Formats: sequence, structure tokens, C-alpha cells
Amino acid sequence: MTAAALAGVAALGFMALGRWGLRNTASLVTVTASPERRERDERSLRRGARSCVALGVVFACLAVVVAIEPLLDTT
Repeated sequence: MTAAALAGVAALGFMALGRWGLRNTASLVTVTASPERRERDERSLRRGARSCVALGVVFACLAVVVAIEPLLDTT
């Protein structure tokens, strides 16, 4: 059950970080950069934020599998 809890905490952390990154992308890029550089950096940050959300989903699925596995054990 400890593994399921750890995976759940990791899932929440990654999802929260990803959502925060998606909401604050524009404010995380420096204002002094050229418009092209700013757009490229924003795309990169959004891509990283989406990756964090995807990783959070993977950890959430892992937590569910680890939590259910003892219930399905037939031996």
C-alpha cells in the first residue's frame, strides 16, 4: 500500500506542476526576449508542462494498479 500512496503523491505533484506551468507559461518567459524567442520558449514550457501532466496520469494509473493488485491476487 505504501507504493500506491507514493505513486499517488507523485501523480498529484506532477499534475499540479503541469497545470501550474500551463497556466503561467506567459509569465515564466522573460519579457526582454525577442518575440520569436519568447514564442519558442513559451512553446517549450507548454510542452514540458504537458509532459508533467502526462507523467502524472501514468503515476495515477500505476497507483490504481498497485492498490488493486492485492485484491485480484488469487493465490
